[in-house]
Amino acid sequence: MHTKTIQILNPWCLLGEPVYDEPIWPANSVESFRFFQKVDWVSFGVTTLVALTVYWFTLAPDIGLEASGHFAASSAYLGVPDNPGYPVWTIYSWVFTKLPFSNIARRIALSSAVAGGLVCGLVALMVSRVGVLLAKNISGFKNFPSKEEKSIRMVCGCVAGLGFGFDGCFWPKAVIVDPLPFGLFLFTLALCLLTRWFFAPQRRRYLYMASLAYGLSLGDSLSLLAAALGLPFFVAMADRKIGREIFFWFGTFLWYALELNGKSNWLDEYIYSSTRIYVIGAAVVFTLLWIVFSFQTRRFFSEWKAASICAALFLLGISAYFLLPIFSMMEPPMNWG
Repeated sequence: MHTKTIQILNPWCLLGEPVYDEPIWPANSVESFRFFQKVDWVSFGVTTLVALTVYWFTLAPDIGLEASGHFAASSAYLGVPDNPGYPVWTIYSWVFTKLPFSNIARRIALSSAVAGGLVCGLVALMVSRVGVLLAKNISGFKNFPSKEEKSIRMVCGCVAGLGFGFDGCFWPKAVIVDPLPFGLFLFTLALCLLTRWFFAPQRRRYLYMASLAYGLSLGDSLSLLAAALGLPFFVAMADRKIGREIFFWFGTFLWYALELNGKSNWLDEYIYSSTRIYVIGAAVVFTLLWIVFSFQTRRFFSEWKAASICAALFLLGISAYFLLPIFSMMEPPMNWG
């Protein structure tokens, strides 16, 4: 029988040089390769279950303070809460309002708890799998028996996930009516898919799914837009050719936005004079990186198809904001945006 191997990349190496090959069971295709292993999924399941159990027993019994009231009303009637509208979260939480128990606020709080538990589980999943890849570069860890290695992976994953889930900034949001946990779930899902793609860049479907998940996360909250400046670097570490195209389009978009703002001031509400210099700096950096990667790879736009698919799926995700006018035309009791 012949076995195939798949290259696992060194996350510390910007050029993505392969460090070792991970064997796979006999197969005619590398499709049989499973990056996340059984112990990683056990870590995911245990962490999600523990976090969700604690969230369930600490759920807010009814409407709370701050914005809980109008968030609950907009969810119950598919309305539009305060800006930017949270269309993806509104649909997600609306599904939970159909549960046959308790009051509307508690049902929606449960949606926050479910999303929060999944965030913890995904953090545990990534730490359990990626942690062992990093540890293989440590000489002392290589001598660990397989059983002990799996135990360490599971414990580290659970500690990381639950440490995040029971943090004082996240836990209070995961037990009330609030869109934050679901937005972080979508963002963490995008990071998980990117991590899966990073260690096997030939599996581009994970990159495409990550683009869609990140677009949907912005459909929940535009505060996650700040991550858009860092994600292209993560992509370039795994595949310089795709990263090159993304740097080009990011730089082009920023230069165009600055030029258009100079003519019509349409971005002044968001880009103030104190922050405009950072936007210019980001545009310069992205343009220079595109030039550097173009010389390194000796190609221009050779991966435009992959970059275009990523852009299309990202726009598909963020296009959820087009639902807001539809929600508004329904004239629900709640329409703040």
